[in-house]
Amino acid sequence: EVQTQATLRNAGISAAVENLRALRSQSEGQRSAFQPRIEARARGSEGHNLNGLQDQRREAAAEVVLSWNLFNGGSDQARVRQFADLVTQAADLRDRTCRDARQTASIAFNDTLKLVEQLRYLERYVVAIERARDAYRQQFEIGQRSLLDLLNAENEVYTARRAYANAEHELRIAYVRTHAATNTLTAALGLSRI
Repeated sequence: EVQTQATLRNAGISAAVENLRALRSQSEGQRSAFQPRIEARARGSEGHNLNGLQDQRREAAAEVVLSWNLFNGGSDQARVRQFADLVTQAADLRDRTCRDARQTASIAFNDTLKLVEQLRYLERYVVAIERARDAYRQQFEIGQRSLLDLLNAENEVYTARRAYANAEHELRIAYVRTHAATNTLTAALGLSRI
């Protein structure tokens, strides 16, 4: 579902699709150069002694002109090939943009799942290490552990809490990356456009 949202809401994909549509439309326009063209023309004039004829005052003409470009030095065919290449490049760009958006969204979402699970394990680890430290403190107080043992236990608690805090931070970043990939970041932050 994350990949679908990423492709539906991604501005880069929308731009690539519109670019492809525009190039396809222009490409179709280039092919019209090979079609016959029919024009209806009309003209008229009024005056004295038109075309050297005495007392002629009006002249009117209507004509239908059929023109067909049979050969234009190959420039029309070259233009059609050029636009076909541009359409192919635009389609490749669209596909690559879609693939990149899906991949980015998938990686960000999978990171959130992995980090949520990792936080559960780290939380259990912190609780276990704190219990061990408390037991070491009690044993230190009755003389069964040395100060070095107690300090090592405190250091392990510190390291476990730091790992938990780092994982929480990474999870927040992964959430932001997921929202950014699915184009829902502004809504998730409660922001709106003016």
